Amino acid sequence: MSPDKYAIFDNIFEPIVVVNKSLEIEYFNHNFSIFTQSSPRVIKQKKTVDNILCPESSDLTSLIGEAKEKKSTVLGLEEGLSIVGSDARFIAVLKVIPSNEHFVICINDLSIENKLYDKYRTQLDELKETHSQIINADKLSTLGELTAGISHEISNPLTIANGSAEIIEMCLEGDELNDERDLITSSLEDIQEAHARINSIIINMKSYLHQGEEQKEYIHLQDIVDESIKLVAPSYKDSNVDLVASSLGNNIVIFGNKIKIEQVLINLLKNSLYAINAAGIADGEVKVEAIKTELNNNIELKVIDNGPGIPEDIKESIFNTFFTTKDVGEGTGMGLSISQKIIESHQGTIEVAQNEKQGTEFVVTLPALELSSITQEEMLCNNIVSSEKRKKRVLVVDNEVKVLNLLQTFLKESEIQFYGAENVEGALKTLHKIEVDLIIVDLKMPDGDGGELLRRVRNLGNNTPALYLSSKSNTDRYNEDKAELNIAGMIIKPFSKDEVIKTIKLSLGEK
Repeated sequence: MSPDKYAIFDNIFEPIVVVNKSLEIEYFNHNFSIFTQSSPRVIKQKKTVDNILCPESSDLTSLIGEAKEKKSTVLGLEEGLSIVGSDARFIAVLKVIPSNEHFVICINDLSIENKLYDKYRTQLDELKETHSQIINADKLSTLGELTAGISHEISNPLTIANGSAEIIEMCLEGDELNDERDLITSSLEDIQEAHARINSIIINMKSYLHQGEEQKEYIHLQDIVDESIKLVAPSYKDSNVDLVASSLGNNIVIFGNKIKIEQVLINLLKNSLYAINAAGIADGEVKVEAIKTELNNNIELKVIDNGPGIPEDIKESIFNTFFTTKDVGEGTGMGLSISQKIIESHQGTIEVAQNEKQGTEFVVTLPALELSSITQEEMLCNNIVSSEKRKKRVLVVDNEVKVLNLLQTFLKESEIQFYGAENVEGALKTLHKIEVDLIIVDLKMPDGDGGELLRRVRNLGNNTPALYLSSKSNTDRYNEDKAELNIAGMIIKPFSKDEVIKTIKLSLGEK
């Protein structure tokens, strides 16, 4: 075949070589010569393309045979490609196009893209590490600002413990221990109580500084509020500022990183305290409130103070990095900026609300449990692939967050996508948003049992297989409901990881 027929390839930037079924070179363009670092004379001397190109995994003869059989273009693997007699190595994809009895081999060199990608990944990892260091530095700074109050809070129980120890020592020096038994018992109780107070403070400090930053779990918002207040309470007490927190009970559950949300709340509480102290307000008060809005299904966490408020001319700047109204040495200007990034990573917002009275009101908005696990980045990635390739989706409904976290951990490394809900209404909202492959529901919940949920689901025309999650004592109830409600099986508490995964896969029709 005349090489002139392939002259058009001279204007293409990709390296191209035309061979016959025996791999003998019929034509090559200028860029093939540059790519292989070989002169036209050397290429012609080597005669066959396998004397020049050496793919690490693919076989050139097999690729050409496949293209001939299919009579269509065949793509090789993305793999290493070496040049025979040279140290040069590339990352490339070979494309074989049949043309009569000849085959056009195009080389798509991905080496530059791979180097850029590796460089990008390295820079991204460095940025993540830097961001983690900044967040931890902010936590250290915050803890440093609270140290005076914490030190005072520890010194009180230490004083009690030391005094009680002296009392016991005095009693032991006496002749009649029985006469001092009540005093010794009382002193020992005081020492134990003091030890517990100190231990609680230290555990909270260590937990706050913990660097397991990426782990997200199901959490009662009340626990976050309680532990945040424990850390700032001594400073509030020293400043005679009232700190009032509404009781949330176990009614509000979120999916997120406990330590990071605590960091946000502590930053807001610390800022309110500073504003009240700086303004010299005698009857300072800070309130922490939380509500679950039925309209848009969000959770609003509010920190409201009666301080001097934020001037209108700086409201737009308070979330900017390094912006601060504090005196030099009293603030880094990072707290609100970091808090905003943390809340945004939880698909939420943080903003200053309009406060009719004097003071400042910060509102942190987070998606409710039934939305938060859906809106994670990995969920979005799963939704853009075809249904044949996506992971199997399992919705677990249980009012115990520890059970949700346990099952999420069990399924993390499997090919199963986990969704959680804490009650019947939350489960129905989740099922309205997404299509799942299996429903696992706790049989006994305070806000309605699993059977009630499945009846409502079936009445909506949804026949997704389900599993009951309960103790062995409820086996009779399972036997009664399984035919009517299409219940595929039962996970009996207590359960092991292997039992859970085996039962789920059987219910999904997998081996």
